[in-house]
Amino acid sequence: MKSTTTTYRRCSLVLLSGLLLIAGCQAAGALIYKAVGEPDVPAQYELAKKPTLVLVENYRHSGIASDDADLLARMIHLKINQRSLVPLVPHERLLEFKADRQQEFAKMTVTEIAQKMQADQVLYVHLQSGGVSSLGGGSILQGKASVLVKVIDAATGDTLWPVEIDEGRTIGAETNPVQGTDRFRPEEIRNNLYNQTAHNVVRLFYKWKPDSSDL
Repeated sequence: MKSTTTTYRRCSLVLLSGLLLIAGCQAAGALIYKAVGEPDVPAQYELAKKPTLVLVENYRHSGIASDDADLLARMIHLKINQRSLVPLVPHERLLEFKADRQQEFAKMTVTEIAQKMQADQVLYVHLQSGGVSSLGGGSILQGKASVLVKVIDAATGDTLWPVEIDEGRTIGAETNPVQGTDRFRPEEIRNNLYNQTAHNVVRLFYKWKPDSSDL
């Protein structure tokens, strides 16, 4: 009987010690979290340090202004250059080529365009939807956009990322609904929308902290 009681007490002490250890680890974890914040979000794909063409298109959706695709492309360029992620084909070179050869350009594949631009890879963005709409009888304005993103090998046309999704990774963005005023005009909301969209696209390719604000 005494042996059984002793064994029981020993087991209880071991269990209690274990619980205290777990509690201590949790407390330590909480202190570490407060000190350093949430863990970094890893890059979804690391772009090779090669000449890269950013190609934003909305050819399947004629209702989206081509200016929106151009604005998004410029903002993606800006954010990639700010982080020096990869060397980029200048956006103006692509616009000049497109303007000079409009009929030819419309028939070219992504890889043919990339090779003409002397790029080794393409950050391809399909602008599925985007723009500013009115809510609440027209007094509330909000911007929403949705894009498909993928990285393409310029030599082979193969999708480098994401290999498991043919059309690309879906990325969305939306602005907070605001009262339409002189301060919040549709053009300002549109700029904010595509700035956010570009931010969401580019951070697929670098490590970032959830609590950081690097728009």
